[in-house]
Amino acid sequence: MFFSVDKKTDHKKNISAFLTEGTAAWFLAAGILLTLEQWVDTGCPAVFYWMGTGIAILILQLLSLKKWALQGTFLFAGVILAAVLAGVTPLVNGLTVLYNTLVQTVGESTGIVLPKFVLIRETTVGRDMEASCFVLAFAVGMIFFWIIRSRWFWLAIVVALPAFLTAGQAGNVKVYAGPLLTGLGVTGALALSVYGTGKKAVKNHTSRLVPELYLYLSVFMLAGVLLASTVFPSGSRTVTGISKALQDNGSNLLNHIRYEKKKINSLPKGRVDQAGSWSATEDTALTVTADQLESCYLRGFVGSSFDGSKWKHLKTEDYYNNNGLFYWLHQAGLYGNAQLDLARSLVEDKSIPHQDQVMKITNENADSEYIYTPYEVKAGSWSDASVWENSDETLRSFRLYGSRSYEYHVNTGLTSYFPELAAETFLSIQDKKNTEYEQAESYYNAFVYEHYTGLTKSQTELLSRELGEAGDQTKGHIDYYSAITKIRECLQNNFIYDKACKKMPEGRSFLNYFLTESRTGYDVHFATVAALMFRYYGIPARYTEGYVITEDDLSGKEPAKTLDIPASNGHAWPEIYVDGIGWVPIEVSPDYLKRMKQPDLTKGLQAGTRSAQQAAETLETNTPEEETSLPELLRKTMFDLVRLILILLLVFDIILILFMIVVVLRRSWACCRRKKGCNQEDNRKAVLYMMKYAMSLLLYGQSQLYGSKKKDIRSYLEKEFSGELVKLYDTAVTVGEKAAFSKHEITWQEKASVQDYMKKLKEEKLKKNRWFDRFMMRYIERLC
Repeated sequence: MFFSVDKKTDHKKNISAFLTEGTAAWFLAAGILLTLEQWVDTGCPAVFYWMGTGIAILILQLLSLKKWALQGTFLFAGVILAAVLAGVTPLVNGLTVLYNTLVQTVGESTGIVLPKFVLIRETTVGRDMEASCFVLAFAVGMIFFWIIRSRWFWLAIVVALPAFLTAGQAGNVKVYAGPLLTGLGVTGALALSVYGTGKKAVKNHTSRLVPELYLYLSVFMLAGVLLASTVFPSGSRTVTGISKALQDNGSNLLNHIRYEKKKINSLPKGRVDQAGSWSATEDTALTVTADQLESCYLRGFVGSSFDGSKWKHLKTEDYYNNNGLFYWLHQAGLYGNAQLDLARSLVEDKSIPHQDQVMKITNENADSEYIYTPYEVKAGSWSDASVWENSDETLRSFRLYGSRSYEYHVNTGLTSYFPELAAETFLSIQDKKNTEYEQAESYYNAFVYEHYTGLTKSQTELLSRELGEAGDQTKGHIDYYSAITKIRECLQNNFIYDKACKKMPEGRSFLNYFLTESRTGYDVHFATVAALMFRYYGIPARYTEGYVITEDDLSGKEPAKTLDIPASNGHAWPEIYVDGIGWVPIEVSPDYLKRMKQPDLTKGLQAGTRSAQQAAETLETNTPEEETSLPELLRKTMFDLVRLILILLLVFDIILILFMIVVVLRRSWACCRRKKGCNQEDNRKAVLYMMKYAMSLLLYGQSQLYGSKKKDIRSYLEKEFSGELVKLYDTAVTVGEKAAFSKHEITWQEKASVQDYMKKLKEEKLKKNRWFDRFMMRYIERLC
């Protein structure tokens, strides 16, 4: 038999343990696969996961009755492996579809690029995928059968944890089905681990595993699933309001722990809605070392998309889907975050700086997530290999706690000459002197105009009222000089620059609040508005935060090789894409227009170029989602409130599960100790231990019996319990007194009589008490 049981083992308990093992493995396997399907979204019907895992586990369960489970596992695994190696078309084609879908999902979520495989045939993709899903589910079912049977409870928890973490992330009933089944499977695994089966089972409890441990979890999690499927329509994947805030706060906390342990200033990392009164210490944020230091911008955080309250990086999905583009751009030497120096190397104008020096940065106290780099950095020259080359944004470290020391090669001073550089590059392209660069830049130019010019309809209307007409954009956008001049004049003449401004009220759109009410702010606010204004004029723009080396830091000093940059030099500014040469910083904050070296905008900044016009004609605008109306916001907020309740229910479930785990483990430990005490070789000590335990059982809930004499206890037993128990009590008391006061040896028959009394008392005590008292006796007092 599958379970080795003695003759006294009840047949019902044997079946209960058998079913518990099978259902636990089935629920775990199916739950993990359904959770994976939800996020990978292969489109395979759930029935194939149910059938594959269920059939595999059922077959192995039946084979285990004859002790053939291991041989059966090797047989099925060998058949599957042989089919794959033999190239069975439906199986290989279906597995290829599943693999490619998984690679796509991983790439869009993390940016990790993995190779894909070509399909053998495309006409039967659907049927092939369903067949491979069944085979995959069959294999997973076999794996979890052995995990459960081997009592690898820790492994079940590790595998199930990701499924639990997905619960509550989206209002789709499928999202809750996976964690629900996984939770039930873990509960079964816990039951088997704690109570065991067969000879190792804790007596009188194996038959109650399913009703006691499955029912509680089923009720709570099933209620959450039904409520979620009612409130959130099938297929809804919206995450807004409260849920979004919880996710953001969790991410912010994690980033603070990883990167900001030495944070000494309050740069908001794009969170314009959190930018209130700003102040910073004069403590050193960065130490910069170079042969010749000049005024420059060291960019850290770069915000590419604006959702109305904060700037965010471009989605990993967008970068992944353009991976091929950036691969070939990098092969051509064009990096979006290091394009200025490449453009300078293509022109012959000696008046534009062209020098190479090593710059070393030591991050003393600033945010260590970013590799602070000037715009003039040379592509690929950064010494720290542990960086995310975030395609065309800033460099970000992927070390656990970021990077705090790095160096690279720079061509300092180029940002002050970008108008001249733009003109020379334009002429070079017109003369067809650099066709390879022209082609690479045109492809990147198209990507830039697609992703960094979008505005919502409401943002466009607000900016139109503030700036008037956007000008002639038939060539892509108005000329840079006009746009920069108009934006600077607008901000300086119509808005107040004040670092003591108030924080934006919650729930408001930043642009609406700033333009219609506040009209007061500092560099964070000015840079945000300016970036959106540039986009209004058709010019690609982004929001940037970092540190600056100002003219004041260098004036009156001998040529310095090392400079400490204080936290007060933390700054925010917009950057725009100038066709042909790349991203350049544009200063719009009144305080910094004098402190930073400014380029001569009258030199070389002309009307929109060929690249801008081509991009405008060939690309559709990547328009962000429209701002939500108040009724829609209220509706989503109510939905989010319900979602929060579901999350709290899930948290309550998890806490309750942990509580039950602790309680069950403590009870199991108490049972083991009690069993050891009752079965010790010294019969005298065993009898005394059992009598003490029996007295604890007897006194539970009967405080009036404390200190009572034997006749009073016997009278209570005669009144409340059976006559058989009274006789066993008389015998046990006699043996107990003999063990306590006599030196005569205690025989095994006397020990057995005390044991019979103890078992009979426990049995009748449990029958007499209500369910709550039975629960308290078992799990809280740990008396049985």
